[in-house]
Amino acid sequence: MIKFKTMLKIFFVIVTTLLISVSCYENEQRITEQPSEKPIIQSSIQTIACKSDTSNTYELYLPNNLKANQKYPVIICFDSHGRGKMPVDSLSETAERYKYIVIGSNRIRNNETKTNEILQILFNDVLARYPIDTTRVYLCGFSGGARLALSIALTNKSIAGVISCAAGLPQIDKDITEIGFDLSMISGKDDFNYLEIKALENNLISQNLKFYTQYFDGGHSWANKEQLRNAVLWLEMNAMRSGKIQKNDSLIDFVHKLFQYEIYVNGQNKNLLGVRDAYRYGYYFLDSLYDNSDFKAKAELMDKTEEFLKEITTHKKLADNESSLREKYMMSFQTQQEDWWKNEVRILNEKMKNESNSEQTHLLKRIKNFWSIAAFMNTDNALKNNDLARAENFIKIYRTIDEKNPDVYYFKAVFLLKKNLEKEALDDLEYAVKLGFADYTKLATQNEFAQIKNKVRYNSIIANIHK
Repeated sequence: MIKFKTMLKIFFVIVTTLLISVSCYENEQRITEQPSEKPIIQSSIQTIACKSDTSNTYELYLPNNLKANQKYPVIICFDSHGRGKMPVDSLSETAERYKYIVIGSNRIRNNETKTNEILQILFNDVLARYPIDTTRVYLCGFSGGARLALSIALTNKSIAGVISCAAGLPQIDKDITEIGFDLSMISGKDDFNYLEIKALENNLISQNLKFYTQYFDGGHSWANKEQLRNAVLWLEMNAMRSGKIQKNDSLIDFVHKLFQYEIYVNGQNKNLLGVRDAYRYGYYFLDSLYDNSDFKAKAELMDKTEEFLKEITTHKKLADNESSLREKYMMSFQTQQEDWWKNEVRILNEKMKNESNSEQTHLLKRIKNFWSIAAFMNTDNALKNNDLARAENFIKIYRTIDEKNPDVYYFKAVFLLKKNLEKEALDDLEYAVKLGFADYTKLATQNEFAQIKNKVRYNSIIANIHK
């Protein structure tokens, strides 16, 4: 039996040999984009109102030089705060290169009460106006928008794929045994939703289902342009594999080199899980399109090594520990006061400062981010239920945990208006906007602000929010 260290050395030799043989690596520089004969010239993003409801607007990226009588794939994006332009801007360069129409809804957001109606109008408008290939309708979402996209795809067979950022599947009571659409997931390693995405990934692997996941150093946020590009490449490979589009040998070769490079980089960084994932996803991407039997064989070989199994066990223990901590802290929101939380924040910050293990550091950051979202939810619920005593306590805890989060001061403004303290409420609202609060729709629909909507200072403050 080959010892693990010997096997890993063999892997690194193989990968290094592949690296040297591929001329476009250019002295080990990072591969970022497929070679193109012409520079990419992007068109502008437009804000469009649906014809049947002009309040239902979306951001549109329409690629240049679309051919008459030809249909094109579409990606329809949902942001949890209704920021339609954000994903459209991030996808626009990739959309231009591969000729995707991209739509970003400005109406869909968390807690929207008319989601089904808005979606129906949006889909009808998009399909009627633009040359859409109805076999290639894709959805993309962030956080609550990702859950919405996945919910639609799970119940609607006309959706070809989903790019899910910062969230897993909606609540389900049993393991997934089939997907039915192309699935790409992207998560920050510090995201409070990281555990659910990892759990879903493990479930899919156990069912031998193909998917694609990317992780990045960061928290709860949209994926960047390169990660979204990679997700679109997953859609392209699957479209070739199913015969929806013609085989593109140049793109297939680029994807092959891309994963060779990922294997090399993870090997150099001694990231055992990263090497295995690059082999596995290289196999998923290229299956039946390219002779990738070496990727599959090496992924399967790594899965059986003692060292790799030990690594998996370590990660499982970390996940179990994180779950236990989350349960403990969720209870603590109901039982502990501000001073207790101040001490917990101090201890956690000290641990993060002194921790040398990167995986443990990510876990600690996720716990802190979990505190923040839990404080948000508890405060929001208390205010909605008009439980001012609990709301006041949760706001203090929220500020202790995440002092520079604009939602802390937005909630405080709502709380103060409930107590008829207008000046103090406006002070906190102004500070929330200064810190970056930008959810104009949420502000406009919050009942407490209706009583001051005609006040000069209120209108001066909200004038700084981009609608």
